[in-house]
Amino acid sequence: MLPVAALLFAVASCTNENLQADGSFITLKLSSKTSARPDMTETKADTKPGVDDLNENTINDVYYFFYKKDDTAGEPVIKGSIVGLDQKGTSTRTEEVPVTTGIAGTLFDGSNECQAFIVANPPKSMESTLGGTPTLEELRALTLATTLTETQESFTMVFDAVVNESAPSGNIMTVEANLQRLASKLTFAINTAKTCIDAGS
Repeated sequence: MLPVAALLFAVASCTNENLQADGSFITLKLSSKTSARPDMTETKADTKPGVDDLNENTINDVYYFFYKKDDTAGEPVIKGSIVGLDQKGTSTRTEEVPVTTGIAGTLFDGSNECQAFIVANPPKSMESTLGGTPTLEELRALTLATTLTETQESFTMVFDAVVNESAPSGNIMTVEANLQRLASKLTFAINTAKTCIDAGS
């Protein structure tokens, strides 16, 4: 068990296989402002007094992958993970992913666009795939097998989009990753009248 002092100084940790020191980076802006259906309105994760937070918008662990544009069968050019974010609510969490301009050049390959795929809060069944070098096709083929509990710790979310290069050095690009939930838990409360009158046929 960690002492209380250690818990007070706990921070998110980042694993990036492209970690270098030339000052270039990718900015990830992580949020979960919309529901599992992108055509629906923003989530209303309201709770009744005395009920725990539903955690619909919680972001804990994030796995990110960047591919050359239209390359669905190749390995990711950039990949990594950020764990222990403990991001609550619908505010945006900003993280910087260090890269080199050389890696960025390989990623964009003469274009100013690339493909991003981000998974947040994956179940254990996905971890072996996410920890390897999956193709974009393999990521898109992943299925979610999980059981929703009464108070869900978090929900698996994804972001899958083409993103644009910002500059050749420094902040190479900013990814506005509005993560979409793959599943949500719905709770219904039905109010009924105390008496029912049979009006007949």
